Amino acid sequence: MLASFGTTKLWPLYLCFGNDSKYRWAKPSENLFEQVAYFEKLPDDFKDFVSRHSGKPTVAATLVSHCQRELFHAQWKVLLDDEFLEAYCHGIVVMCFDGKRRCFYPRIFTYSADYPEKIILASIKNLGKHPCPRCKVQMEDVPKMGEPGDRLVRVETAQLDDQSKRNAVDAARALIYKDNLAVTNNKVEDLLSFGSLLPVDNAFSARLAKFGFNIFSALVVDLMHEIDLGVWKSLFIQLLRLLEATGKGLLNTLDIRYHSMPTFGADTIRRFTNNVSEMKQMAARDFEDLLQCAVPAFEGLLPEPHNGGVMSLLYVLAKWQSLAKLCTHTDHTVDLLDKLTTVLGSQFQSFETDVCLSIKTKELPREYQAQKRRESCQKGNMAQKNGNKKRKLDPIQALRMEASEAPTLEALDSGMFLLVLNL
Repeated sequence: MLASFGTTKLWPLYLCFGNDSKYRWAKPSENLFEQVAYFEKLPDDFKDFVSRHSGKPTVAATLVSHCQRELFHAQWKVLLDDEFLEAYCHGIVVMCFDGKRRCFYPRIFTYSADYPEKIILASIKNLGKHPCPRCKVQMEDVPKMGEPGDRLVRVETAQLDDQSKRNAVDAARALIYKDNLAVTNNKVEDLLSFGSLLPVDNAFSARLAKFGFNIFSALVVDLMHEIDLGVWKSLFIQLLRLLEATGKGLLNTLDIRYHSMPTFGADTIRRFTNNVSEMKQMAARDFEDLLQCAVPAFEGLLPEPHNGGVMSLLYVLAKWQSLAKLCTHTDHTVDLLDKLTTVLGSQFQSFETDVCLSIKTKELPREYQAQKRRESCQKGNMAQKNGNKKRKLDPIQALRMEASEAPTLEALDSGMFLLVLNL
């Protein structure tokens, strides 16, 4: 989002050289990231365009998603043009700053993106039977993270952009574009179910696969989106639910503890000025600070033995994050991170069975209000659609009808009452 209010968005693509140090990457003043492109999305009137040409009043969401993925890879084909392939295969001679001419061979080593963008790049289903963009682990086996069997499965079933995969995608696309079958047709699904694939003309597969490039292996873990704004944020929300269900005033105690946390360094850990339980206007760096200070903040808030389990989980997760974010790794630190991943998976399993199943939780007030707003928005959209089909009332008659309706009171689960005015 470009602003707090409005719907304008940007989808940028940044490029950096893998030869540079991660210490320099972390400094914005170094200007090591170059803006390569801004990706376009389908315009708002795309559904009107489809309805006008198909003669149908509604457009399937699966069709819109398919067209969005096709548009994304079509833009990547423009970037991976013949000139880039020439440099990729034969190199490009560049005059360097020291006055010497050198031949460079551009390669794509890693592609960092959040999960929604990863599945578009890999052309797989969102949280499908095989949700991982790097391997074919099944959805029901995801909680086994870190176990020896899970590690073996992830290695043996690594995603490959081989000829069999491309043949299956081509056959599925022939059914759609030649036989006029739907994207979700059973025949299309059967051809691609072995890897939760999608019938998308993948730009990386079409342009770079012949050179041995595998897009699946280039998709690395994005710590900001997948850990700070993913795993840790979800865990933090669950901990807030547990505190709310355990006793009144515990969330206020948590806010007071975070307010009392001193700062560390110039910007390593900033002052917590807002109530962390409300989670208002929080960025990834804020969640990182929350995790670094989580152990003393949550200590003793839950009764034993749940408190001990939560403390162990928070400590292991904070240690794992600190190891994963090291700018320079050695064989020793990689080995520590590997072993700690197994411990982290075991801690999450114990947290689910020993803590979450023992305390009956419910949604937080902010989650309840967000759900009510979504339901109200959906009802408003449905009422607007139905109103367009009905006969329009005279303005004065409509005002008299609305004035005759008295305000209503709706009881909420929390014991409060919501005043509904028919305005």
